[in-house]
Amino acid sequence: MPHFIDSEKLFLSFIFIAGFLVGCTASPIITDSPLKDFSNKKTEKINVSKSLVLEQYEIYKPCSVIKDGGCYLVENQTNENLINIIDIRKNKVIHGINIGEGPNELISPSSFQRRGNDFFIYDIARKTVYKICKGEDSISINKFNQIITNERLLQVYLLPKGFFGLGLMGDSWVTYYNNLLTSSLDFPDFNNTRNFTNIEKGSLYMSSTITVKPDGAKMVCAAQNAGVISFCNLQSEKMLEYKRLKYHEPLVSPPRTAGSSSIAFDRNNKIAFCSSASDNNYVFLLYSGRTFNSHGMSSHHCEHVLIYDWAGKPLKHLILEKPIYGNLNYDSGTHTLYGIGYDPEGVILEYDLSRIEL
Repeated sequence: MPHFIDSEKLFLSFIFIAGFLVGCTASPIITDSPLKDFSNKKTEKINVSKSLVLEQYEIYKPCSVIKDGGCYLVENQTNENLINIIDIRKNKVIHGINIGEGPNELISPSSFQRRGNDFFIYDIARKTVYKICKGEDSISINKFNQIITNERLLQVYLLPKGFFGLGLMGDSWVTYYNNLLTSSLDFPDFNNTRNFTNIEKGSLYMSSTITVKPDGAKMVCAAQNAGVISFCNLQSEKMLEYKRLKYHEPLVSPPRTAGSSSIAFDRNNKIAFCSSASDNNYVFLLYSGRTFNSHGMSSHHCEHVLIYDWAGKPLKHLILEKPIYGNLNYDSGTHTLYGIGYDPEGVILEYDLSRIEL
């Protein structure tokens, strides 16, 4: 599952924080929560089954992680050593890839992801997807795919044929490309954003999360800044939405400067779905429900995992002992959810679901 990182994450965070500084001050609107859909389901608190402190590997600002057998590939929000590979069996770490414009460097990295046995990262500025190559003691990147589009894509999710795009893309929430644009997903419809421009809507929803069913038949897209989830079939290289769940609307105002993408968030806007994962049976959505007023900069730290089936039916609400920040992954072989947490510094947190009844 891919995740946007580094310069893009900083850019999105800047918009988010700047928005609160100029956000509307009216009384917050009382909105529904997806947690209500699970009120008649058994809620279960689960404890951390494994924790790995990253400071011992000189990784001080982790933002996401992907397991690869006995190794962890960890993204670091720094200008040097962006990608780090930890081999637990050998107690060894390899650091590599810097921010820059030179060879083997990335200008604005985003969308670190796994496809099959390979790992990829997207450079927003170059509109290029790179394959991450692991050497015995080094990490390098090779150009994999040049994205040809006039749209500004901030996230790219690779598929066996083509990719999904999120960003400032005209009148679409998500686009599906296979050489050319094959289909798109409409923006969520809320009363208070109907008069927003497409740039403003794109800015609002560009931090959404996508997970694709391993068999490639379906996908889910969930918004981070509003309570909305879209379930889609993937057929003939097109996405066809079959269910949309709407919860709390975004508490947001358009920018004060016409044409700007710096929309203004109310301090009581709920952070919604920060990440997602799936297997062929279940969809796992990492949910916050926190606001800037209630939790400040930790509003993106999520303690809720909401489990749906692929028909969009709520199944189970898990409460994590320690919140996960930013990304969520699922290891179907070991039935383990995992991601980055802060306790108090960066750690990899794993949660064993093998005994959880769904």
